[in-house]
Amino acid sequence: MKKIAGILMICATFVAFGFKAPSNSEAGKMIDFTVNYSFKGIVEGYDHDNKTELYVDGNLVATSTIAKESQPNFVTAKVKKGKHSIQVINYAMYEGTWEKHTIENNYSIDCTYEATLDINKKAKTLTLLFDIDDKTQVVE
Repeated sequence: MKKIAGILMICATFVAFGFKAPSNSEAGKMIDFTVNYSFKGIVEGYDHDNKTELYVDGNLVATSTIAKESQPNFVTAKVKKGKHSIQVINYAMYEGTWEKHTIENNYSIDCTYEATLDINKKAKTLTLLFDIDDKTQVVE
């Protein structure tokens, strides 16, 4: 009898405070967000293995596969619909260690991207070109 009273009390609490189960439409607010990226102007002998991490609102949400810089690659994550702080960081493998592909680490350019984006379509794609001669560019 105490168990039934406890269950009824929990149910009454949910009703009183407006609890509602997630609906299918709320689940539909998750959007595929993809970052395509490629390199241009790779210096002979410096076609590093690389990978890219995708951060949304400061949280790591996805990491790409490992590929040579000469091979275009991508990283994809499910993201809630709305405005988000997006950060893309590329890493290069150098002498057995992953390091940020940045000028600070003696690379030609910073292979990073930061922006606030409104992710509001069924699928959103950002295309980046890491151009050794012309810096990181967003390709529309």
